[in-house]
Amino acid sequence: GVPKAESKPVSTEPAKESVPVPRLNPSDNVAMCRDNRELTLLVQHAQEIFGRTISHVEQELIINMVTYYGLPCDVVLVILQYYKSEKEKGRAIGTAYIASMAKRWSEEGIVTLEAADEQLKMLESSDRLWNEIVAISGVSHRSPTVKQREMIMRWSDDFDIQMISIAWDIMKENTDKPTLRYVDT
Repeated sequence: GVPKAESKPVSTEPAKESVPVPRLNPSDNVAMCRDNRELTLLVQHAQEIFGRTISHVEQELIINMVTYYGLPCDVVLVILQYYKSEKEKGRAIGTAYIASMAKRWSEEGIVTLEAADEQLKMLESSDRLWNEIVAISGVSHRSPTVKQREMIMRWSDDFDIQMISIAWDIMKENTDKPTLRYVDT
């Protein structure tokens, strides 16, 4: 005889990690907005923020922020305003960074305007610290990645800029290739 396959319980709700971020084509975007007035208004507000028609990729990102990451529309608008202001400052910030930000905010439960405002204040603080680190280190100026931001914010919790400067000097004495990871260690 043929051995019976073991039956495993079937979960109706797959874990978020196992469900990839939906890839939406332009007709998906149109259909989702047609079926959801809140999404339609969100896309319209996004276009007002940017002062232009948003791209398909931006529409997909905005829709996924709500439907996949579960962020409220007002929090999405805060993220989009941040995206616009960073672009206006000449920062190389793209939709992948914003998607990463949306994912992190979703995981951390940043779903109120108050919590979003607190996150933006932390970003501002990490920008100031990043600028000081750039000045100390001579690293070519670019915006920090999400992971770099988290790393330097951990530093600021425990050390002042002088201690970070000392760590940077020790790193320069011991390696030819400066890295933030080395300084972190």
